[in-house]
Amino acid sequence: MHPEPHRLLGPLVGLVGTWVGGGTGQLPGREMFGWRERLTIEQAGTPVLAFHQRTNRGDGTPFHAEDGWVRVPPELQTDGQEPVIEMVVASPTGVLEALSGGATSSADGCVLDASSTAIARTDAAGHVLDTRRRWTLDGDNLIIDFWMATPNDPELFHHLTSRLERAPEPQIDPTPSDTDDMIPPDTDLPTES
Repeated sequence: MHPEPHRLLGPLVGLVGTWVGGGTGQLPGREMFGWRERLTIEQAGTPVLAFHQRTNRGDGTPFHAEDGWVRVPPELQTDGQEPVIEMVVASPTGVLEALSGGATSSADGCVLDASSTAIARTDAAGHVLDTRRRWTLDGDNLIIDFWMATPNDPELFHHLTSRLERAPEPQIDPTPSDTDDMIPPDTDLPTES
């Protein structure tokens, strides 16, 4: 049972669920590449969404992962205005992004748009100077765009696009089945000595 979504999430509640699809990306002067993706977005009754993104190369080989949070800080909100958001995104590449922006409602969803306010990295991580993320929810479709700047390309460039569809919720059969009792009643169970 999921808790009631926090009222400040407003149009962002439509993002909650599991999303699947694929994406394409490119670095300046290099060939385009692609991947398969699964994104899970959860809420727990607070003004925060947690997300977990996993990608693979299409053959199941892991490609990239991110974990993060979309925050709707109460102290930044103004009654009657679209939500102000903050994002925190961590990647196993060693890069941590803090972003700030806003969310706007649309007929069938919302658009989140946030730009980096700070980027931290481990000693061995690649140099990322700036990022921008935009999530566009349109019904059961989610498009995620990502821009970044690096020392070699100091102006923001469009790097990645994911096109995802809402995955169906798993159906649970509430009727008992013959597998409910996995241990036959006449089985001797081990006892602690």
